[in-house]
Amino acid sequence: MRAVSASRLAKASFLLAAIPLAAVLFLLFTLWRWGRFVLFIVNYASQNLAERSGTSHYFLKGVVIVVTIPFFWAVAKYMHGLWFWLRGVGPGLRLYRSAHGIMIVGYVGAFFIAMYIASLHAYAFKKCADTPEGTRAFDGGDIDPVYGIPLKPCTFEQIRQVRATSAFWSESPPAASASGSDCAWS
Repeated sequence: MRAVSASRLAKASFLLAAIPLAAVLFLLFTLWRWGRFVLFIVNYASQNLAERSGTSHYFLKGVVIVVTIPFFWAVAKYMHGLWFWLRGVGPGLRLYRSAHGIMIVGYVGAFFIAMYIASLHAYAFKKCADTPEGTRAFDGGDIDPVYGIPLKPCTFEQIRQVRATSAFWSESPPAASASGSDCAWS
């Protein structure tokens, strides 16, 4: 009888020690996972914007960190509580039912708009096709939607042709002469 009660006491003391240890390990894992999530989002956004816009990676990383503070706050508020983990994200319009979800969706939309603006003239990341109208550049896809020509990564010569016909690149300021004699001085 004593042996049975001693083994039950040992099992109970093991459970009393294992439960807090499991809780601490779960908390540490959650903190590690959230830290990786934040770093992944910041690095992904800043690297993509820096590559396409030509702006300093360090400057954009600082901007992304400052600008995404409300985004991460909204994610934490939206995912707060055990109820979120039990019901999961799943399909549906749950994000649109709370202010935090709408803030998350707004930030995702703003990121893609920023990527569009940053990649407008980043022809090295685009795909080109030589069409009867001239060289056309696309952000993605495999075939020109009008002529059915297969798209390939833009070559340096195609980039020069697209920039030569683009209104953005054609209006350059006049070059200053070395002597400055032909400049109008006021």
